[in-house]
Amino acid sequence: MVELNNVYKKYKGNTFYSVKDLSFKVEKGCIFGLLGNNGAGKSTTMKLLSTLYKQDSGSIYISGYDTIKNPSKVKQNLGYLFENPMLYEQLTGEENIVYYAKLFKVDKEVVYSRLKNLYEELHVDFQNQKVNTYSKGMKQKISFIRSIITDPKIILMDEPTGELDIISRNLIRLYTKKLKEQGKTIILTSHIAEDIDLLCDRVVIMNKGTIFEHDTIKNLKNKYNADSFENVYISIQDKIEKEGMC
Repeated sequence: MVELNNVYKKYKGNTFYSVKDLSFKVEKGCIFGLLGNNGAGKSTTMKLLSTLYKQDSGSIYISGYDTIKNPSKVKQNLGYLFENPMLYEQLTGEENIVYYAKLFKVDKEVVYSRLKNLYEELHVDFQNQKVNTYSKGMKQKISFIRSIITDPKIILMDEPTGELDIISRNLIRLYTKKLKEQGKTIILTSHIAEDIDLLCDRVVIMNKGTIFEHDTIKNLKNKYNADSFENVYISIQDKIEKEGMC
């Protein structure tokens, strides 16, 4: 489970909080969307969850571990797919994944067994090529595999399908659903409304560092009389603008 309690974060030199009094819970086996326009606070929240940043006040727990007091324990339970894949360009895709798994002391035989399955399911046949020859989509697939190779309980996905073609996007979505079936907890951000519609159980929509909406996709569609999450989101942003909150 993931739990945030009254979390505040202000960057040095700013007069405003990037995250302000943020509280929510994500239960085991849930796919949870963290959404908002640029500057809403979602990227800061993801970095706080990952332990890359520390909050100024409030508490964050990942699998029962405090992100400030026990960051190493948090990292052992966490996988993180970055929006912009950070891979060693002179290594192959597989070498990047194996090196990452080694840092977490995952048995080599277990790693290669998992890789065989992941390559097949995600249609990866370029793992032995150097990363500097990859397209953006190829890098995204390798980064996705790297984020789950340690079998983490909780996975943060920042724009997981953003650089992918239609077929690859579908493969990632299908595997994300499979991770949910395995009991994984997933928090994702995406500017692709279809990702949210097809994957998420619940969403938080942020505005200026605070929560504007927090509900299930179904309830939000009913509330805003919308047939798709894209239309829900447009209605919410219209409401924010009319209320002078943007």
